[in-house]
Amino acid sequence: MKLFDLNYRCAPPGVRKIDPVVLYFERLDEEGTHVEFSSLSAGEKVLVLLSISMLNIDSSRVIIQKPPLLLLDEIDASLHPAVLHQWIKTIQDKVVGKMGIPCIMTTHSPVTVALAPEEALFEMRRENIPLSKISTREALNKLTVGLPSMEVDFTQRRQIFVEADVDAEAYDRLHTLMKAKLQLRRSLNFLSTGIKNKQGIEQGTGCAAVGKVVSGLADFGSLSTFGLLDWDGDRTPSGRIHILAQGTHYAFDNVILHPLLIGLLLIRNRKPPSENLPPFVGIDRLKSTRLQEIADAVQSKLKYPAGASEEKVPVKFVNDLIIMTDEAFCQSNGHKMEEALSTAFPSLKQFTMQKGKLALAVIDQVLEDCPDLCPKPLAEAFRTLSEANP
Repeated sequence: MKLFDLNYRCAPPGVRKIDPVVLYFERLDEEGTHVEFSSLSAGEKVLVLLSISMLNIDSSRVIIQKPPLLLLDEIDASLHPAVLHQWIKTIQDKVVGKMGIPCIMTTHSPVTVALAPEEALFEMRRENIPLSKISTREALNKLTVGLPSMEVDFTQRRQIFVEADVDAEAYDRLHTLMKAKLQLRRSLNFLSTGIKNKQGIEQGTGCAAVGKVVSGLADFGSLSTFGLLDWDGDRTPSGRIHILAQGTHYAFDNVILHPLLIGLLLIRNRKPPSENLPPFVGIDRLKSTRLQEIADAVQSKLKYPAGASEEKVPVKFVNDLIIMTDEAFCQSNGHKMEEALSTAFPSLKQFTMQKGKLALAVIDQVLEDCPDLCPKPLAEAFRTLSEANP
């Protein structure tokens, strides 16, 4: 029942043999509150029965086995549409993926079809013919006959154009790492507007190119296309163009190369920014004061442009950790901050020989093990793009 986010647990029956066996449930948020099966809502009954059906009890040997196959015949009919997305995701990821129980489900619901993975859709007809593969669009057209004004947006993936291919690679890798934790409504696919010439140099990049491509695709009816640009000190969002960390961070590099994450990268590569810092193992269990020490060890060795702010500003992470950070680091040119880091810590030059590799190193070597330390501006950008109205 936990798999389906049911707010109940099955209460144990009485231990005396003379007691009748009565199945009832206890609410997890109201300890001691008993609820009989008959008092559950129709949708809750369906999910409880589904949970029970996933287990076979062999009475002769008193063991519990997983069923060889799970058949679900239109059980989505009693489920609220808001529950369907989580229900289908649980079936796909937990029941089929993790538990290894094959599942066949039938439905007449266009909502269920729209949320289901397209590669799993098949059509069954009255005629005595085999099942046939069907696309999401075809299935929705057949299930919504007679509803000419009904439009179903079944796109579960959005295309996000960014300024350069190195940005697209970093965003894509970070999104793959964080999408399950953030429980994004839609998947995001990051793309660059640039095209490489014969010399391998990317052309057609930049904010103007992003705006042109996104608006052009939108004019042709693409509802799943958006743009994500760096703030660069003065940009504002417009229409389908969103701005990363507007007003707080100059560019993507200023966010992903946060001094704390750089400090952890140095520690992992056995080049700590200062002495008496903890090892990388168990870093996610450190108190905020120790993590602040790591960030400060990096910041203390950085040189900022003349006239840069000497103020400290709070930077929040996904786990709500707050690290006081040099405002000069956040709002100076991102590429220059990468240069400042490699100058202060020569061991980082192995990552800065090629553009964008330092950001990938932070993602692969630090955030892969400590996803809770993903800077919150990136998580907020992913959520905004996933939930934005078409």
